[in-house]
Amino acid sequence: MKRSRGRAAAESSSATPLTRIQAADHLGDFASAHDRWDDALWGFDAAVRLLPLLTWRGTSRSTQENSVAQYLGLATKAASCAMTTGRVDRAVELLEHGRGVMWSQYLKTQTDLDELSRVSPTLAAELNRVRAGLAATGESAASRSEFRDTNRPPQEWTQT
Repeated sequence: MKRSRGRAAAESSSATPLTRIQAADHLGDFASAHDRWDDALWGFDAAVRLLPLLTWRGTSRSTQENSVAQYLGLATKAASCAMTTGRVDRAVELLEHGRGVMWSQYLKTQTDLDELSRVSPTLAAELNRVRAGLAATGESAASRSEFRDTNRPPQEWTQT
């Protein structure tokens, strides 16, 4: 009974990402405590796959880091269960996924601007300015004047 409720909560599209991760993690803990390794792997695997939901761009970097820090040992628990069930390949994938959660967000904001700089140095500089604002912690960046009025197009876009 606990297993089915845990799975339902982890898979619920109406639950918050944190609730879903907690449910999957608790399911993994419960199942592993009762030597139900396949169920434990399902729970921990689901929780690890949900971790990127805690790092969406709408939150500050510090909030993302604090959210993910609550689950530092999660990928290790998942990999341990995978090893116990003979899924060595999955163990490696889970460890890599857990390690890469914050890096993937960082890398998504990093792009090569060399070609854009050659074609439009002004646009490349503007993109760098916006990217720096996104990389800054959300609360402090949102309060700075250069990042206010984001619903208003830049003046150069409205000139005819």
